[in-house]
Amino acid sequence: MRRLILLLLVLSTTAAASSARADLIITIDSASVPVDGLGVVNVWIESDDPIADEINSYELKFALTSRDNSTFKELYFSDPQTFNFLTDVNYVFVNQSLNVIFNPWTPEPIPTTITMGDSVSSVANVSVTTQKLLLVQLNLSAELFPLNAGDEFDLSLVSAHFTRYDFADPDFDPLDPQTVDVNFVQPSDGLVTITASVVPEPSTAVLLTLGLPAVRLVRRAKFRSRS
Repeated sequence: MRRLILLLLVLSTTAAASSARADLIITIDSASVPVDGLGVVNVWIESDDPIADEINSYELKFALTSRDNSTFKELYFSDPQTFNFLTDVNYVFVNQSLNVIFNPWTPEPIPTTITMGDSVSSVANVSVTTQKLLLVQLNLSAELFPLNAGDEFDLSLVSAHFTRYDFADPDFDPLDPQTVDVNFVQPSDGLVTITASVVPEPSTAVLLTLGLPAVRLVRRAKFRSRS
């Protein structure tokens, strides 16, 4: 009887651990952005299932937050985003991308949140294995507001939504934390650190002195028009 009870306990514990396992793992890299400069952050996806999980589309919302909660320090998402990752050989939908970006901008005058998405160009799924694939690449800017070297920002995933195509029952099934078959691990925030600007050559410094004020005036006018 004791052996039977122990066996049942082991089986129930194993089943619980298996059912609680999250299949899709998202990782946000840390990065640095120079004062008055630009930076890039990569977001990756992988599976902890050796057999692989399948996805057909994704939609992700990200937010930038100052670690000292200052309202006078703003690191924001560049306008426009470059979307260079769509042709990266490590991109999850490379050569199959519809190049669809859902709601890339929010109504904010200064965009500290962004929603991006893509899907494959056919009724098919892409396999996500234990090898990391590039999920999205985010362009950041520190050009508009005065920041200091050492300032830190959290880049967090606010929400994520995935779908896959069900060949047995033609439909696009949502894969999110509410589903019982495939979940994803909520990633740790990516740390973005402001670094000192690179000192340019004297000739370059002259050009920058002449050009930067004009660039900033254009950017400020552009953001005011959004508000």
